Amino acid sequence: MKKLLITAVFVMASFSLYAKSEYIYTDHRFNYVKLEDLSKKDAESIQPTQPYTTTEEDMRAVLKSLKLSRNFIIKKEVEDQDIFSEKGINFLAHKLVEGLLKATDKQKVVFSYLAKEPVFVLRNDRITIGYIWAKSASIHFKFEKLYAKLLGDTDKKGDFPKLIARAKGLRIELELDACQSYGDSTSEIVVDVACATGKTKEGAATAEVQPTPAGKDKKDKAVKETAAPVAQAPMTTRDRLKELEQLKMDGLITESEYKRKRRDVLKGL
Repeated sequence: MKKLLITAVFVMASFSLYAKSEYIYTDHRFNYVKLEDLSKKDAESIQPTQPYTTTEEDMRAVLKSLKLSRNFIIKKEVEDQDIFSEKGINFLAHKLVEGLLKATDKQKVVFSYLAKEPVFVLRNDRITIGYIWAKSASIHFKFEKLYAKLLGDTDKKGDFPKLIARAKGLRIELELDACQSYGDSTSEIVVDVACATGKTKEGAATAEVQPTPAGKDKKDKAVKETAAPVAQAPMTTRDRLKELEQLKMDGLITESEYKRKRRDVLKGL
């Protein structure tokens, strides 16, 4: 009888946990968007104003505006500053819009996206996991894993949660623009939607051409022509190793980061 009671409690608890999530989309592996209940404490703390209506076009602009710090480019940890590639934005945009429209003021929209970006013939599978909620005219993003590298074959059927748990991501270090601010921590980014999409005076002002004094245009043109960038040859392995050595000497990367990046460079030989 006692054993039967324990089993019943376990089943009820499992059902309760399952009922807290509602999938907008899932591939039953690494890519999904779902609604998840907030704890009572979190709901009172962040106070979402949902359901929230926005367009796919606006969501695309918001996702495109999210940028990694330039430090990652300097250290050669990423190729560009965009958190989401065009493919990632195509996957997420309309699903996040649907999620915010369905969400209540006691839910968050959780997302997970796996980007496959091989370097030559080497696997380079990176996963980004986080959640969003809407408050007033802003969308809040909070990242749990950022561009985390998965070690293992993500195409094989297996224990996906273990692969994700072992994945080591970039530290949360983003580059904010005029339409963004930090929330309660540096892992929470608040995006003013109207500003990010250019639908406010502040956002539109950046696109306006300001009048310039007579003769300034010619002077600016001459300066731009003189300062035109010269095409550079791709960096050799020797150049990259020298650059890593210099970064370590300047204290911009740690000894362990230096050794890891040096191994990555030598793998390309």
